Amino acid sequence: MEAIESLGHDLTILIIAHRLTTLKNCTQIVELADGGLKRIGTYAEIVSKENTNGHAFPVSKVH
Repeated sequence: MEAIESLGHDLTILIIAHRLTTLKNCTQIVELADGGLKRIGTYAEIVSKENTNGHAFPVSKVH
């Protein structure tokens, strides 16, 4: 994640992650499950929901 954060400002980056904790610094997470959109939110919003077992695809602006 350090390498991604050092790329610059105002970039939109797509990160595919298997562990939700990898996405803690992302500004927005899009979670996909069962072939469709499950939810969109911040890391805190996503982990506060139950049954977070889909695949998460975050979109993040690097600050």
